[in-house]
Amino acid sequence: MEEQFFYHVISDIPKKVGEHVILDDKHPNGVYKRVYEEMETVKDIYEHPGKYKNEELTHKVDVALRELALEKVRKEMYPEYPSRMASLYVSKTFEEAELWGDYFAKLGRPTYGIAKIKVSGRVFEGDAYKCFDGVIDEKENLRQAEIYWKNEANEDGCEPIVEILADGDIEIVEMLKVINANTEYDYFDLREKPECKDMAADWFHKKWGVPKEAYLECMTAYLEKKTEYGWYLCMHGDQIIGGLGVIENDFHDRKDLSPNVCAVYTEEAHRGQGIAGKLLNLVVEDMRKKGVSPLYLVTDHTGFYERYGWEFYCMAQGDGEPDQTRLYIHK
Repeated sequence: MEEQFFYHVISDIPKKVGEHVILDDKHPNGVYKRVYEEMETVKDIYEHPGKYKNEELTHKVDVALRELALEKVRKEMYPEYPSRMASLYVSKTFEEAELWGDYFAKLGRPTYGIAKIKVSGRVFEGDAYKCFDGVIDEKENLRQAEIYWKNEANEDGCEPIVEILADGDIEIVEMLKVINANTEYDYFDLREKPECKDMAADWFHKKWGVPKEAYLECMTAYLEKKTEYGWYLCMHGDQIIGGLGVIENDFHDRKDLSPNVCAVYTEEAHRGQGIAGKLLNLVVEDMRKKGVSPLYLVTDHTGFYERYGWEFYCMAQGDGEPDQTRLYIHK
């Protein structure tokens, strides 16, 4: 595919020059996660519309109804276009990106800066003016979705609000402007801040009861580059408030399914803000760059890891555990 250059506001998770972002059917974006969280509500609305006739839908549900309709129409009528749930929103000019950056910052969204990017993939130039609020009538949502993808002149004569979707292999070429708004949460790989090793080992020990020395051993091996199985943290000020790691096997009988993401934890006071999700995305991206894929993890949770692209794979027997536990894969 022809390489094209655009401008993009780096938000939610910081990116570095030279880093690649892969977006396709198997690697969705944040919109997919937000829509997935409302899937049960959307299903109930379409099955029982009478229940919602006089109710005001939340913004998240409005968006989910819209995006699911847009995706259905795209798959059926415009499969050559990138999915809104698996693409990056980019700008043609630096000036346009600056406007979006200011907007994101005012919304309170973590906004790191503006980058020049190289896109090797599909591109669709749409009109954000045609982005509608979803309603309880699925036929109406599909009608509006078709209008969006046709992308003809607006019937009311309003000028289009250009939005460009891009998927495929996207490379961060150059950082043009630093914004750093609303970035009080600091996500990083332990190699970026090796001085946090002792504090991190102690934090994980207190959360999971595994000896601190075991964590120190794994972290030291990683920092000394004896392994590429890393440790990833989120800090708020000088406090660790979230973290996870990668090890060979997380104490279960499926030794053939390796490596394992382990010790996923977010402090209770900071839950509900997507911290664990950002850490999971961070570890998947970092390990993929190192050529390590797929990843596995064991958990008793259902419905959580699926939001971030993980799939149930099989049951596994935990060491010394009476019952089997769920084992997930991220391809």
